[in-house]
Amino acid sequence: DTIDSTHLLEFFQIEGWVMAEDLSVRDLMGTFEEFYAQFGITDVQFKPHYNPYTEPSFELFGRHPETDELIEIGNSGIFREEVLTPLGVECDVMAWGLALERLAMLYTGAEDIRDLHGTLADLEFLRNAEVIY
Repeated sequence: DTIDSTHLLEFFQIEGWVMAEDLSVRDLMGTFEEFYAQFGITDVQFKPHYNPYTEPSFELFGRHPETDELIEIGNSGIFREEVLTPLGVECDVMAWGLALERLAMLYTGAEDIRDLHGTLADLEFLRNAEVIY
């Protein structure tokens, strides 16, 4: 990636997975709609994407509250059977990696990821940001 207002060389990632019988794409998408709704982000969009270990796979996008720009906020998919079988897993597994800094951008309205993370972070902005539990 080229370093710009939404990309850095380093990042924090929220990873997770759910293992259950009969998981569907709707379960996967609904998980993210519910997760992001907890932060007031209700316009989550999904774009089909290739990932070598999951199928179907999706990139997730959220709309920035200040710039109205769509920002990629994560990646997800349902693990392929050939990945699970050697591990002895006989049910469906959905998994994801979500970008913490981009979630913070959408939540705080920060227009530049470098204000939140990295050597150019705006310390005054971070000191004055509301902490949410």
